[in-house]
Amino acid sequence: MNRGFTLLEILTALVIAGVVMAFAAPRFREVMTHENVRQARANVTVRLAGARSIAVQRGCEAVLHFDQASSRVWVTTCSPGGGDKDTLGMIENLSSKFGVVFLSTGDSILFTPLGIAFSASWITLTFSKDGYDAILEISPVGRAQW
Repeated sequence: MNRGFTLLEILTALVIAGVVMAFAAPRFREVMTHENVRQARANVTVRLAGARSIAVQRGCEAVLHFDQASSRVWVTTCSPGGGDKDTLGMIENLSSKFGVVFLSTGDSILFTPLGIAFSASWITLTFSKDGYDAILEISPVGRAQW
């Protein structure tokens, strides 16, 4: 009774696995790049909803800021007790978190205490990484469109 595998069978299995991995690795990298760009766009969309929500909740203006030079996004609003401005959550660096850069046609969008945004025109954000782009458009009243 023979138990186990021969050295030839193990080497054959390793060679087949290596060939399969050689074909799968470039595709995996491409999928990860696309996912990072999509996640950066989703992150900004969530912050857009958060800015609207906090403006209504606190009853004061909230502003979603875009700094394309440093790839940062953040929300400012009034402090709960009044007074100075408060930065809501963290200042998100999209470049370090997702490895993307973004271009923006505007630097911020303001939400009123009623949750309505005011912007002179549409704001277009383009997120890019390794030749893959994703676009987020924000209407003058603060609605996001992918």
